[in-house]
Amino acid sequence: MAKMHSIEKFLVNSRLDYLFHKFFGINRLLQKMIVAEPKNILELGSGIGYTTELIRERFPAASLAAIDYDESQVEIAKKRLANRSVSIAQGDVAQLPFPENNFDACFASFLFHHIPNYHDALKEIYRVLKPHGYLYIVEVPLKLLNQIFSKHQLIQEFEQIGFKVVRSKGKFLLTFLVCEKILP
Repeated sequence: MAKMHSIEKFLVNSRLDYLFHKFFGINRLLQKMIVAEPKNILELGSGIGYTTELIRERFPAASLAAIDYDESQVEIAKKRLANRSVSIAQGDVAQLPFPENNFDACFASFLFHHIPNYHDALKEIYRVLKPHGYLYIVEVPLKLLNQIFSKHQLIQEFEQIGFKVVRSKGKFLLTFLVCEKILP
């Protein structure tokens, strides 16, 4: 798993990032692309919990777990969300510490471009999702700077693992995807 550059870490921990997600990022996904009402949710790459907070507001009755690779981010999230009924853990998305077929939905916001071998992460996400569970994604799939895939390549990867892309929005800077776990 790749660590964030200090500038990126500063930006994603700023109030601007929260406002971005509240009006354009994860909140847009939560409002317009949800295809099922999940009961057991996993957020991947949760950072300090801004997106976790928005997911909790949208699904107050759901069981919500969040995981991030960066220990310092996890510690901040635990403090920020102490009273929000969220289980927050440090871990690697390519080696998730959860049983198979455990979650109805997984959320990943700007995650995959941080994982050099994101194929392993996709397999793990597929493993922990229940059959016909959904993976909701907000990503910047451009082969610029440190991006490692295009939107088309990312969709192909999901389909090779066993996901079916059921919704796709966005063409340039932001891509929103909803993928369903299909059994072989």
